[in-house]
Amino acid sequence: MTPRVRYKGANAHNPQNVIIVQGTNARSKADLMAKISQILSILSFILSASTVGAGVYGYMMVTSEDFKEKMIQEVISNIKMPEMPKMPKTTGGVSPFKI
Repeated sequence: MTPRVRYKGANAHNPQNVIIVQGTNARSKADLMAKISQILSILSFILSASTVGAGVYGYMMVTSEDFKEKMIQEVISNIKMPEMPKMPKTTGGVSPFKI
């Protein structure tokens, strides 16, 4: 069996012998770590995209005219106005002073 030649780095002209070892589980551990890393990167992208999407949706909702009208109506309905005094049925004289 002839060793495979691999070229690497800045010394691309100097071949290096590489020994391929079979029967170890180092490759399976590396594959597992690669899968975990890929899953975490996909979850990170989903989280980032949903955060940006929620921010855009919130901005669009807050700046809309419907939201403005809804908030104005909500504020107006929660304002407590004092009751107007009732008009008296009869009044006194025109002037409180006697002439």
